[in-house]
Amino acid sequence: MDFRIGKNGKKLKLYCWIDNIKHTVDSFDLNEKLKAKKSKEYHQNLSKEDLYKKLKIQDKEKRASDKVEFKYAFKKYYASVENDKSILASTGAGYISLLKIHVEPYIHKTYLADFKYIDFKGAVDENDKSICLYNKIIESLPAQWVKINDQWEIVRNKNYDDNNKLITIDKNTIKKAIAEFKKFVVFCGNNDWVIDNRVLAYRNKNLKPAEKEEWVPDTNDVFKLIKLEENLCLKTLYYGAAETGCSLSEILGWCYEDKFFDDELDSEIIFVRNSLGSQSQFRPGTLKNGGRKRKVEISDKLSTLLDQWMIHQILPKTHLKKYRRIFPFTKGNAADILKRSIKKIGIEWQGAFSGFRKFSSSAADDTELLTEEQFIKRYGWKSKKTFVGHYRRDLNRNKQDRKKLINNLISIN
Repeated sequence: MDFRIGKNGKKLKLYCWIDNIKHTVDSFDLNEKLKAKKSKEYHQNLSKEDLYKKLKIQDKEKRASDKVEFKYAFKKYYASVENDKSILASTGAGYISLLKIHVEPYIHKTYLADFKYIDFKGAVDENDKSICLYNKIIESLPAQWVKINDQWEIVRNKNYDDNNKLITIDKNTIKKAIAEFKKFVVFCGNNDWVIDNRVLAYRNKNLKPAEKEEWVPDTNDVFKLIKLEENLCLKTLYYGAAETGCSLSEILGWCYEDKFFDDELDSEIIFVRNSLGSQSQFRPGTLKNGGRKRKVEISDKLSTLLDQWMIHQILPKTHLKKYRRIFPFTKGNAADILKRSIKKIGIEWQGAFSGFRKFSSSAADDTELLTEEQFIKRYGWKSKKTFVGHYRRDLNRNKQDRKKLINNLISIN
């Protein structure tokens, strides 16, 4: 910025050049040269923000940031998430899907700078109907990505409950969608793009988490599934999942070299150290979400089944010319095969292989034989909080003793 004092007719003018444009800052009589010099000195010491405010002009950079469109900002944010090496690609894809399905379609402003807090919560149209993002997220329908003519498109599920009420997304999804939008707002702020960040302070205590699903496969159903399976590969797969409680991506990462006798543990073990990624790509030396590499002790029965299957399998699926996988499936294949096995024998089951992990960890916890360190190491957790929060289920194994206790709680002669 360049300040100059110049004569303009019968006045002294203080001028300032900003971006090659001359602005009049102040005006004085011809005999007020001292005042003009002091004014020049004063304005030279003003901050850029205060000077622009007085001249009623907008910073060139700020003018540019005011014109950033949501469409452009979302595109840049998605690229940032996709390139974030601190999270799994599948995790990042989930974050992006939440925004693409439940947030981006409901923003009715073009530019970030035009989006105010009222647009997040409280805005109505000329007909007094809500158009705020918050309500639109709550009313959003469940959806999935479907490939149509070689293009992935969002297809929403329009279903009704028993009371003929339209089924919308659950509270957990609402909370996650709002949380991801807040991350997007932070990203915009980090890029110095103008957007109302008051949304970051928003908290909704009424959105309580959905009730935790308490389902766990019945013990007899797990045993029945394994016993009735005639295919040696599948019997071994189900037995291994139920006994070790490893995740599906870990089990499908087991290799021939991972099964051996460990002198320190004095037991046959599976060394859990490889896994399959989100697209079922083999990942040597890598576990999901930074899980713990660990040696899992296995029973004599599982050891025998593994040996029999590894001998029977003539051409195991091999990676990098040295990693011979015990099970040849992708994660999708394994899940589909399990569903067919369940349907064939007619047992109740929810989800896919996560049921085995819930069953195995709950059964081991019921015995109270493992120390806490042995328990969390066996299942690859960093603490028992993960088990308590997501996996612990009541297997109802003390039914008879419990009934006896209840019958004797109160004794009246």
